Amino acid sequence: MGWSGSLTSGSALGSAITFTPDTTTTGGYTVSSFTAPKKGVYKFTLKGSGGASGNSERASHAAGGVGGLTTGYLLLESGAKVYVGAGGTCSAAFVSSSTGTALSAVTQANLYFVAGAGGQGGAAGGKYQKVTAGGAGGGTTGADGLSTTTGTIYTGGKGGTQTSGGAGGQLPNADFYGGPGNKGAYGVGGSWFYYNNDDISAEAGRGGDGYYGGGSGGAAAQGETGSALGGGGGSGYVKTASLSVAGKTYASATQQGGGAAAGARGSVVVTYYALAELPVRFNGTQLTKLIFNGTEVKSLIYNGQTIFARRLKACLRYLAGRFGFPAGTPA
Repeated sequence: MGWSGSLTSGSALGSAITFTPDTTTTGGYTVSSFTAPKKGVYKFTLKGSGGASGNSERASHAAGGVGGLTTGYLLLESGAKVYVGAGGTCSAAFVSSSTGTALSAVTQANLYFVAGAGGQGGAAGGKYQKVTAGGAGGGTTGADGLSTTTGTIYTGGKGGTQTSGGAGGQLPNADFYGGPGNKGAYGVGGSWFYYNNDDISAEAGRGGDGYYGGGSGGAAAQGETGSALGGGGGSGYVKTASLSVAGKTYASATQQGGGAAAGARGSVVVTYYALAELPVRFNGTQLTKLIFNGTEVKSLIYNGQTIFARRLKACLRYLAGRFGFPAGTPA
């Protein structure tokens, strides 16, 4: 695994490389660095991992939720370094200015982008089982783990938000043996909850990691019935909603779903997306913008064609002569 594809100083716009984690461990991470080979706007496409399925050793187990999708843009100088991370099921994908062994180990102030992971599905044994799937990761708030109504209501874990981890799933009342799920926190989903009563087992789904992780589901076991609910998805994150470079604006966004499928690892794709400067030079210096009468010029068009650097000087000479400027007068 690791990096596939290539980006070099000679790469054309649209060239990309893909980072895929080495680990398959639920909640585990692989972190690597990316160094920009040349100055430009780089697009980062992050897919959070899907949630793990509930324990297949139980009589009934539900699927995890899908991961979230985050798209972000950074203007990087040649040689600038950022760090990317992704992992096994229930792990978020992230891009930051500093390294760390997992998302939860990266300082929040250093994060650029996060794609939340899906929550894990529940699993239970016994003659009668009530299990539900995990919620999708991503978006400003991850999706809740699924709930069920069977005369009494059990709730899945809540999705993480932009300010707090999702709450753990709840049980209907104290008459049922078991416990609520665990709350998510910054960077990590709530840990799964296991309950066993007279050999009737119930395993609530783990919350998905994210900017803030989802909560794990509630679980109960009584008589011949085991009930276990899915974990909530982790939230996504973008540090800056938009980037303006050379007269163009690039919008970053995070969405619920659209990432890795349930049970699949996440990934980060880095694309050399756009030039950082205008294709115009003045006295040998590449320009980043042109201002005319206080207004930024978005494009230069002459005779229906956009003027590039190799034609600009000749065009300015032509216009200067046409409007009566002496030769050598600055335009």
